[in-house]
Amino acid sequence: MLVAAFAAGQAAPDMAHESHHSLLFENSQVRVFSLQLGYNESELTLHDHAFLLVTLADCQPAMWLEGQSPIISGTLKQGWVNYVPGGWTRGMRNDQKSTCRFIVVEFLDPRAMMNEDVGYAGSTGPSQDPAAKSIATMPLGTSYVTAAYLPHGESIPARPEDIGELLVAITDLDLKILKTQDLKTEDAKGDDDHHIRKSPGELEWLEPGRGSAWESEGSAPARFVLVRFLADEK
Repeated sequence: MLVAAFAAGQAAPDMAHESHHSLLFENSQVRVFSLQLGYNESELTLHDHAFLLVTLADCQPAMWLEGQSPIISGTLKQGWVNYVPGGWTRGMRNDQKSTCRFIVVEFLDPRAMMNEDVGYAGSTGPSQDPAAKSIATMPLGTSYVTAAYLPHGESIPARPEDIGELLVAITDLDLKILKTQDLKTEDAKGDDDHHIRKSPGELEWLEPGRGSAWESEGSAPARFVLVRFLADEK
């Protein structure tokens, strides 16, 4: 097992060199990886930077810091988003029959800090009424992380100061991106509308100006995580 191999003195690898992580996207703001652990699989990885752990399917992994005993802290539910500080080597093991699936969003800007401890950023599930939208937003310093649950026809507002947006699909998505000017009148919709259709675990990076507000067009509620990056203060 990986735990035994690294206990012999071998340094834990970065995510880019750990076999259960696959690089999906990289730019100056983030590196984004998929992480999958099958039954009885484990990983031990060095995390130099803070990251978000986005859960794609219910999972009950054992987790630990290097040198500590594995601890099962409870079930990580589909759509949960957890913020984890960097500077540590962390391990995870899957003892259940189904595969644990995550998206790991690593912040390359060291100013993206929430606090010194592991933090809960939000959940994309409905609170009580499945027909009611739910939006939970957490500021991280140089970005905002939003966990969204949007039934058909519901929307999420614009943040015009953004310099880029990363979308992570939790469920199948059919989202319409509305330009700012489309929000001012009910009939100003047409050539400027743009759809994004994604499967669970797929990503989309939006450069500034591509879109500013999101509306759910699918028959099922849209569940996704949106990481919005802010411009440097002048």
